Amino acid sequence: MDSLWWQMPGPARFLDRIDDDLRQGRNVVVPAPPHLSTELREAVGDRISRNDFWRWRRLELGDTSVRGASPPEFLLSELGGSTREVATASPRSVAGADALRGFVIWIDGLTVHNWPAWKSFLVEYEHARRNGHWDAPLLCAGLPGFIDSELGEAQIALVSRPWSGASDRLDMAMYASHLLSDRRLPRLHKRLLVSACTELAGFDHSIARVLATLSLESVLAPMTALLRIAGERGWVESMAGAPEWSNGMMDELEGSRFVHSAAVALAGDAAEISRRVWRAEVGIVFPFIEEQRIELLEPLRGRLRLPIDTHFGRIEEPEDLEVGHLLWLARSLDVPRRTLRLLERLVRMRHALAHLEPVALTDLTSPEVLSVA
Repeated sequence: MDSLWWQMPGPARFLDRIDDDLRQGRNVVVPAPPHLSTELREAVGDRISRNDFWRWRRLELGDTSVRGASPPEFLLSELGGSTREVATASPRSVAGADALRGFVIWIDGLTVHNWPAWKSFLVEYEHARRNGHWDAPLLCAGLPGFIDSELGEAQIALVSRPWSGASDRLDMAMYASHLLSDRRLPRLHKRLLVSACTELAGFDHSIARVLATLSLESVLAPMTALLRIAGERGWVESMAGAPEWSNGMMDELEGSRFVHSAAVALAGDAAEISRRVWRAEVGIVFPFIEEQRIELLEPLRGRLRLPIDTHFGRIEEPEDLEVGHLLWLARSLDVPRRTLRLLERLVRMRHALAHLEPVALTDLTSPEVLSVA
């Protein structure tokens, strides 16, 4: 489990909701895409294990020794119930069993075949537990995202907490910043990597973890890395044509549908990947260009011949000059060649961003830019 991610505000709030549900005596169904199920279970378990009045236990339904057992029989047999208790197991007897008191039990291995029986049990157990002991066991059911998690009528002590829309870009930016904190890079490049990891990862922190290990070149041209990630997930092109939350290809991000970048790459949509890289760059590179424009303006201020007429009107104040104007004016002055080269790089960078295109790597890594980055 990556404990750092679960300390970010959004993921931490999600764990807080489950923790609060349990404190209120609610059993919880936790639907999640398959790539997140193990880590989510471990994060919940870690939170529960810190509580002195709960005992955490994970049970796996795939054990061949319990196949065919009903949910209450399974629970009592796995957690030390007597032979007689197992033989007469029911939702009410689970709620009152001495062997299960004080447990929070996570159920893994739910499938489309065994979920109907467990769903019925959870609904019946919800009623039994409300009329049972205060320390009767609490149940968390880790449900694969492709299984319908609808619980029917509203239950007082049974809730569904799907992992969906639980994080935002701020969570991812903070997380990526932590991941990259020890890498020795120019400030501009580190900021770009944080921003690109944030935009490309979207809702999936495991992608940020991969991208944070790569070079700036690989992250700003990420198709190869993204296709490799898609292959590791077992995704195929036919799936990418109709991305689903249940398989991890899509989720809600800040109120909007966001398709996983690896799924976008698998679908061959290089234009969308390019747009995501552009969005990552624009918030970092535009301010950098403006900072350099102001820096370069100062030594030239007293030598500039103003006003000048442009396509957008007359410019009379030096502060109103764009980097393109500065380059044009500087070419007629005796300025260092390195200043002209830096202005040329800045103009190309601004031109690319203004046309919704990513900045050329040659400009971002040029000696002129690195000297001030």
